[in-house]
Amino acid sequence: MSLSARIWAMSLIARPVTPTEKPSKKGGFIRKMSPAEKLVLLVIADLENIELGYAYPTLQQLGEKACCTPEYARRVVNMFAEIGWVRIAKEKYGRAEHANNRYYLPKVPNDIRAKDDPWMAARDRNGDPLDDVEPQFVGSPP
Repeated sequence: MSLSARIWAMSLIARPVTPTEKPSKKGGFIRKMSPAEKLVLLVIADLENIELGYAYPTLQQLGEKACCTPEYARRVVNMFAEIGWVRIAKEKYGRAEHANNRYYLPKVPNDIRAKDDPWMAARDRNGDPLDDVEPQFVGSPP
């Protein structure tokens, strides 16, 4: 469990609109996160493995922990990928709801990561988790 990822996810109350969403009249290109969206992000942050640098729950597990269906969890994760908050390394085996994709959180600010001693120690030992990942991501950051 990564403390820095949880602190970052907990601090968020709004998100950018995706390219497929219309800007809201009140917030323009910013939209308040729904409780379910925030919970999905918090679950991913909570499950981020410090040594590996990513979370790897199934959509079934994400749905159960976030109190939503696996399909809704998938839509939310893909939306987060569109806005660059989550990078998904797709696994190519198994049924979609049972595949353990890897979920990276590239937008956690470095100043928050720097205060997370276990995370930094793991980076010293293992390097940046995104260095060894092939460019097969869904939702690459802008």
